[in-house]
Amino acid sequence: MARLLRDTRLSVLEISRQVGWRDRGHASEQFKRFAGITPTQYRVEQRKTAERHCLWCGQPVPSKEVATGVKDHRAQQDAHFNNDGQFQQSQT
Repeated sequence: MARLLRDTRLSVLEISRQVGWRDRGHASEQFKRFAGITPTQYRVEQRKTAERHCLWCGQPVPSKEVATGVKDHRAQQDAHFNNDGQFQQSQT
């Protein structure tokens, strides 16, 4: 449940059902008992601290760039393509 909360935009109800709980309230109670916070609180906290990655190269994008729409990192995207406009894998 924690991974789905962190990595998807599914509702808590949808996630609860995917992991086998029919009742969202019961799933939330069990999650809070395990994690110490509600599923919604967990999702908010994870999104605050989540490390974002460049879609082009997979490298971490500093949180400052995430907040500005990754403008600074976009300037580096040209380096991800060869002269024919084909994507090239990073050599790192």
